[in-house]
Amino acid sequence: MQADIDACRAKTPPDLDTAAKLQSQLNGVIRMLLRITGETAPTDANLIRSPQYVRLKADLLAVLKKHPEALADVVRVFDTAEQ
Repeated sequence: MQADIDACRAKTPPDLDTAAKLQSQLNGVIRMLLRITGETAPTDANLIRSPQYVRLKADLLAVLKKHPEALADVVRVFDTAEQ
């Protein structure tokens, strides 16, 4: 399924609607597998506090400083996602 998601994103123009639907289905499968195995599903709060997320966000924002308009858009996306 991840290959299908990547293929949708790689199209010109990207098929983001289909990619989002596939990602949602994949997330559902992952949650189901986590329930079956007794593991805890990752939450948004856990993700946002994870060192990998913090590092990725910092790296991405640092790169985007060269592109102020894109930086502003990405900051808005992070702000919305982290509320």
